[in-house]
Amino acid sequence: LTLLEELGKGAFGVVWKALLKEEPKKPGYLVAAKSLHDHSTASERQELLEEAAVMAQFESPHVVQLIGVVTVGRPVLMVVEYAEHGSLKEFLEAHAVSASQQLLWAGDIAEGLAHIHGCGFLHRDLAARNVLLSSEMRCKVSDFGLAREVDEDDNYYRSRGGQLPVRWSAPEALEDRKFNEKTDVWSFGVTL
Repeated sequence: LTLLEELGKGAFGVVWKALLKEEPKKPGYLVAAKSLHDHSTASERQELLEEAAVMAQFESPHVVQLIGVVTVGRPVLMVVEYAEHGSLKEFLEAHAVSASQQLLWAGDIAEGLAHIHGCGFLHRDLAARNVLLSSEMRCKVSDFGLAREVDEDDNYYRSRGGQLPVRWSAPEALEDRKFNEKTDVWSFGVTL
């Protein structure tokens, strides 16, 4: 894995554009690699590994695919498919988009979210900043740092603390700290 250029920074660390070469005589391909800051804690490392474990369960054209995790050495790297056009939020800020394209993207996001729910998970942070555009200009739901498995008996997840994306969260989720498929659908509506 060769890190090529920085794509973005966040509180967690850095996302890199990278070249993954799996076999010596075959060409490599572009990927994205999410790394933690050098001063990251053991719990932050565990959170990154948990995010990768969640992503490993998804297989949909409208969800960013996990390729692998590099745990040898520092920093730990989560390797995912590369989305050439970046985040939907940044793309929309820079480009005018037709209504038909917007409808296509809304369907892509809905299908991605339905797949996540079908696998028994809640996203809890669906927003245009967490949707990526592929080279084919199709939407892929990404960033599963807040994703949680749904309790089969209760059909909701109760947050025990931490930060919440206030502007995208349903009022009842903010009040009760209870999340379910309906609170993700609220976030989908805000994203639209």
